[in-house]
Amino acid sequence: MKKLSADMEEIKSRIKDKDVFLFFDLDGTLAPIRKKPSDVKLSESVRVLLKKAAKVKGISLAIISGRDIKSVKKIVGINGIIYSGNHGMELEKNGRRK
Repeated sequence: MKKLSADMEEIKSRIKDKDVFLFFDLDGTLAPIRKKPSDVKLSESVRVLLKKAAKVKGISLAIISGRDIKSVKKIVGINGIIYSGNHGMELEKNGRRK
């Protein structure tokens, strides 16, 4: 499986002048599943990648989880992205609940 980071420059060139919305699930996608949900951590390399992607013009990022938004934000900790908790029942962008 190729890593997103390996193709970031190509991705940037392909989406130039287009709007792209990237949705990522937290548990099992961005972070490994753990026996205890409180043990889930986002690796620093994934955090850096998400921060870089969030700064690219035309890219919007959303982190989706079955967890509540407060828990997701505590694990991910990136400002300026969209958080969706409780399988979409909660939504927050720039600190504002929708």
